[in-house]
Amino acid sequence: MDMKQFDGLRSLATMCRTVRRYKTDSAPTREELLSFVDIARISPSAANRQRLLYKIISGEEAERVFSMISLGGYLPEDERPTRDMRPTGYIVILAKETEPDTNLAIDIGIAAESIVLAACEAGYGSCMIRSFKREGILSLIKAEGLTPHLVIALGKASECARIIPMKDGDVRYYRDGGCNLVPKRDLCDVVVE
Repeated sequence: MDMKQFDGLRSLATMCRTVRRYKTDSAPTREELLSFVDIARISPSAANRQRLLYKIISGEEAERVFSMISLGGYLPEDERPTRDMRPTGYIVILAKETEPDTNLAIDIGIAAESIVLAACEAGYGSCMIRSFKREGILSLIKAEGLTPHLVIALGKASECARIIPMKDGDVRYYRDGGCNLVPKRDLCDVVVE
């Protein structure tokens, strides 16, 4: 098999690194956010149950979300993004179930990756966030019986992010020279022979 056939996808996956600092003067449009959800909608779903729902948050509503999320848990407090570096759009992945079963959790992961890959291809940075204030997010959703499982922050990145080799099993990302450095295991470390 010629591995070059995957160069486009590999390049996109390599570029699609989490960013935590955004340009606040440029935001994805509602139509762009809808197109990202559309990609997630047609992605695989366990038993084709299609249990996920999505809340698009943009404009003034997006400004309120910043105080409801935590960005950069591994970073020292003084290196975390401030309000003037906040994301400019969000997609919240929801379901009727309060506790994800294995299949729902898998569906959330597939949908989230589909969204961030589509956003990356459109020129936007992203961050998948599980650390958020549930009640605050629920106040923006205004729908009974739905549980937010993941918040995806989106916007034009104002920082770079690079993959680096993992050292001594340390998974923690860090900043160096204004760039996020993201440790990843080598291919030979993840393949079982």
